[in-house]
Amino acid sequence: MDGQDGKLSADVGATVRGHRIVLVAWILTAVALVALGSRGVPAGMLTIVPVVATSWFLGLRASAYAGLASLPFTAAMLALGGYPPADFLFEPSTVFGHLATAGIGLLFGYSSDLRRRLVLETQRRAQSERAAVQAEMEAQLLRTNRLATVGTLAAGVAHEINNPLTFVLGNLELASEDLDELTRSGPKDANAEALDAVAGSLREAIEGAERIKDIVSELKLFVRQPRSQDSLQGMRLSQVPVDLAEVLRSALKLSRHELAEHLTLECRLDEVPPVRGDAGKLAQVFVNLIVNAAQAMPPERGPGNITLELSAEGDQVIASVIDDGPGMSEALRAQVFEPFFTTKDVGVGTGLGLAVCESITREHGGRLELDTREGEGTIFRLVLPAADDTSLPSTMSLAPSVEGSLRVLVLDDDDGVRRTLTRLLEPEHEILAHGDPRAALAVLTDPERDFDLVLCDLMMPQLTGDQVHAEVAGVRPELAEKFWFVTGGALNHATESFLRTHRRRRIDKPLTRDSLAVALRWAESHRQRLATNARLSA
Repeated sequence: MDGQDGKLSADVGATVRGHRIVLVAWILTAVALVALGSRGVPAGMLTIVPVVATSWFLGLRASAYAGLASLPFTAAMLALGGYPPADFLFEPSTVFGHLATAGIGLLFGYSSDLRRRLVLETQRRAQSERAAVQAEMEAQLLRTNRLATVGTLAAGVAHEINNPLTFVLGNLELASEDLDELTRSGPKDANAEALDAVAGSLREAIEGAERIKDIVSELKLFVRQPRSQDSLQGMRLSQVPVDLAEVLRSALKLSRHELAEHLTLECRLDEVPPVRGDAGKLAQVFVNLIVNAAQAMPPERGPGNITLELSAEGDQVIASVIDDGPGMSEALRAQVFEPFFTTKDVGVGTGLGLAVCESITREHGGRLELDTREGEGTIFRLVLPAADDTSLPSTMSLAPSVEGSLRVLVLDDDDGVRRTLTRLLEPEHEILAHGDPRAALAVLTDPERDFDLVLCDLMMPQLTGDQVHAEVAGVRPELAEKFWFVTGGALNHATESFLRTHRRRRIDKPLTRDSLAVALRWAESHRQRLATNARLSA
C-alpha cells in the first residue's frame, strides 16, 4: 500500500511539473513576442516552443488546442507590442508557418499519448504481476500455516496413539508367545483347533496393530521435516551399504497382496553398486510406489502391467517403478507430493504416501522423479548416490546378543506403558518401574543404586526426560550415559534440540521386543566394556 501511495505522489508531482513548464513556456513566448512587436519584428514561428511543450507534457488533445491558438496568440502579443495585426496576418509565410507549428505539435502530442499509454500498460502489467506474486505468496503462506497446524496436530495425535499402542502391541505379542508355548508344550486335545483359531486371531490383531504403527510412523516422518544434516545423523546407525535389488524384492513380497490377477509384473534388475542408507525406509518407499501403481489400475480397467527397473548411471543408482495406468494430468502432477493430498476413496489412502517417499529419499541424499502423461502411464524414478566404499565400511559391527540379566529402570508416566514394558522385559531382566520423575530421581541419584540401562520417557507432565537426564548428569555422569530416551512423537523445542544430540539413544513408540532389543544389546555391550576397563585398570 505504501508503494502505491508513493507512486501516486510521484505521478501527481510529474503532472504538476509538466503544467508549470507549459505555463512558463507560454509566458516567456508572450514576453518575447511583445518585445519583438515593439521593435517591428514579426517572428511568427516563435510559438513552436510552447506548442511543442504543451503537446509533450499534456498530450494530443492539448496539442490541437495549442495549434489552433498559435496564430491568434501570436497576433495578439505582437499587437500588444505595437505591431499592426493586419501586416502580420497578411504575411505570406504566416499561415503556412503556423500550420507547420500545429502539425509538429500534433506529432508531439501523438507521441506523448503513445508514450503515456505504453507507460500505463507497463505499469498495469507490473501491477498485475505483483498482485499475482502476492496472491501466490499469500496462498503459499496459508498452505505453510495450514501444514504447520496439521503437523502440530499430527505430532500430538501420534503421541496419544503410540502410548496405548505400546501396550496393545506388546500385550498381543506376549499373548501370542504364551499361546504358542501352551500349544507346543500341552497335549493335543479337543481344544487344539480352538487354540489354533485364537492364535490366528492374535496374529491378525498384531498385523492390524503393526499397520496402525506404520501409519503413525508416516505421520511422524511427515511432521519431522528433515534437516539434511540432522536427518543423516539420525540415520547413522543404519547407514550401511544396502543392496537395492534385495530391497526391491522384499518390497515386492510385502506388496504382493495388492497385485491382483489382472496385473502382470516384470523385473529388470541390473547389477548395481550398493547405496548408503536404511534398508527399511527404502523398502517403505518401494512398497508405497508399487501399491500406488497397482491401485491406479483397478480390475474394471482391464489388464495392466507394472515394471520394476534397476540400473546405474555414473555414480548414481536409479530404481524405477513403471505402470501403464491412466497417468496424471498436469494439475494432479503439481499436487501429488503434497502431504494429505489423495485421489483415493476415503479409507483407502491417507495422502501421506508420496510425501513420505519424497521425504525419505531426501534423507538419503537422493531425489524422487515423476514422469507421467495422462492416458500414457506413470514412471517414478528413485535416484540415489552409490555408496562410497572409501568412506563407508562394508560391514557393520553388531552389538552382541544379551547374555545374563540386566538391571533396568523404566520411567514413564503412562501406567499401561510401564506395565507392558515390565512384562516384555521380565523375567529375563531385573526391572524397576517408576511413573513419578521425582521418585525416580531419588533412586537414580542414590550412589548405592546402579543400573545397566535407563529407559526414560521424554515428555512427562512433572519433569521432561531431558530435565531428568540433566539432574542425573550433574550428580552421576556415569549413569547419565546409560539413558535411552523413549518418545511418542510430540516434542517441544527444548526436547527436540536435546534429542538431536542423543539420536543414537532414541526409541520410538510403540515399543516392541525388536525395538527394545537394540537398547538391551547396547546395555550389555556397555556393561562388558566397563568390566573390561575395570580389569585392565586393576
